[in-house]
Amino acid sequence: MPEEGNDKMTHKRYVLVSLYLFFMMMFLLSPVYCQDRQKSFRIDRTAEPPKIDGLIEDVCWKNIQPVSGFIQHDPVNGAKASEKTYVWMAYDSKYLYFAFFMEDSQPDKIWAELTPRNDYEDNDSITVILDAYNDKRTSI
Repeated sequence: MPEEGNDKMTHKRYVLVSLYLFFMMMFLLSPVYCQDRQKSFRIDRTAEPPKIDGLIEDVCWKNIQPVSGFIQHDPVNGAKASEKTYVWMAYDSKYLYFAFFMEDSQPDKIWAELTPRNDYEDNDSITVILDAYNDKRTSI
């Protein structure tokens, strides 16, 4: 008789430990699965192109809702961005326009230097990648 009680207790522990591990795995993996959701953004048409001067004060940006809530690539790939970034997007009959406002809690550590074309890897930067063919493989 005591062995039957031990078997039930062992089975109960096994079930509880299995459930605990299952829920812990789901909890730990949920951020990974959340990253796979595709986001879509509305790009507004502008009647007047922005002045390319580094300021986000032009008429074309005034009525556009900026996009935020990005994930970072470096130092922790896939983590929630440690600094807030806002992006405005617009287009006209000829061009796409992007405006960025990137907060930095340590602005004295921003690294930017004059480099030859496409040699910016050691600098702070932002990249816009367009999937122009909508094939999730080819980008420009």
